[in-house]
Amino acid sequence: MKKILDGSQNSQGRGKAAALRLMHLYRAQREKDVIKEAPEYLKDKACAAYAPYILFVSWSAHRKQKDSDGAEAIAKQFLQRFPKHPLGGNLHFAGALRSLAAGEMADAISILETIEQRYRDPKLLRKVRSIKKKLHAYTGR
Repeated sequence: MKKILDGSQNSQGRGKAAALRLMHLYRAQREKDVIKEAPEYLKDKACAAYAPYILFVSWSAHRKQKDSDGAEAIAKQFLQRFPKHPLGGNLHFAGALRSLAAGEMADAISILETIEQRYRDPKLLRKVRSIKKKLHAYTGR
């Protein structure tokens, strides 16, 4: 994969190869390599079409490495650049779960409502609605 990246001048091919390489590294539990390589691919204009995927894998790697500050920075960048990209729903969902864990019920509900308004992933929406139902029963609202 690295050889394909080094030799590829085609932006579509290079961006796809970069995203696939990062996903492969992540699945191989090489999160540190993902974190190291992702910023270089994000700077590469040939990879621009795959930036949402590169950011998402980078965010996942930061989370797996327990680097909450790094993950939060990546999530913020992702959501600013690609506010309606379907993967953004997963980033918001993780934020809602963080809010729940911190006991910030109103914030969690607000984030879950944002997901409902902005994203159309049926599997994600089922989870969101299930959590909202439980929260409303718990809070009485």
